Amino acid sequence: MRESFIAAGFDPARCDFRLYDNSQRNEHDPYQVIPTLNDVSPDRFVILCHCDIRINRDAGYDQLLERLNQLTTIDPQWAVAGNFGVMRGGKRIGTVHDYAGTSFPGPLPQKVTALDEDFLVFPPNRHLSCTPGLSGFHLYGLDVCLNAYFSSHTCYVIDFELTHLGAGPTQIPEFKAAVHNFINAWSPRFALAVVTTPTDKTLRLSKWAPLRWALNSWKVTRMLGFFGLSPVSKPEIESYFPS
Repeated sequence: MRESFIAAGFDPARCDFRLYDNSQRNEHDPYQVIPTLNDVSPDRFVILCHCDIRINRDAGYDQLLERLNQLTTIDPQWAVAGNFGVMRGGKRIGTVHDYAGTSFPGPLPQKVTALDEDFLVFPPNRHLSCTPGLSGFHLYGLDVCLNAYFSSHTCYVIDFELTHLGAGPTQIPEFKAAVHNFINAWSPRFALAVVTTPTDKTLRLSKWAPLRWALNSWKVTRMLGFFGLSPVSKPEIESYFPS
């Protein structure tokens, strides 16, 4: 990964590389790391990314800097940018090339409600926060975006192509536990809202526990589907996000 960055113009003479090594244990939890980035080089952009990405799609340092400066001109309130995310209404958009060769093209930059964790960029003078009580390696891209919006900031997908080698499995117990914890942590803020993750997982949030349980129950979803109904498919978070 580092070699691909350097080959794309991210020269160590003008860029700092910092390794958060979790290969042995969860020593650097992303939910804990992200708020500390507020104090890292406050006059510089910060990239938080996976080690399984490669900058090998004819875009590099100069192109990224150009697009970030353009984004700042368009919207000085942006707090997080990435290469792949989810727009209002659940549409995925981005320039990621992964193990399946997928990409979700569209006009960029584009405001989104969630970003994938493979590549996140934060501006100078950051105001980043994550939700207390959440931890692990799933959904922190969605969490930092929601917290940004609740702090009157915005999040965008920008035009920066790269390759992501990871598969992003969603059927493993760790991901299912992360979804459960995320729903419980965020539901008290909403009467009813629906968010979609970059992995196309729909999370239904509500401060009323019985409604929250019903809307997220696969049994209820299957029953409603049998009658041709949808359990709040996309009233969305649109009521809560600015246009």
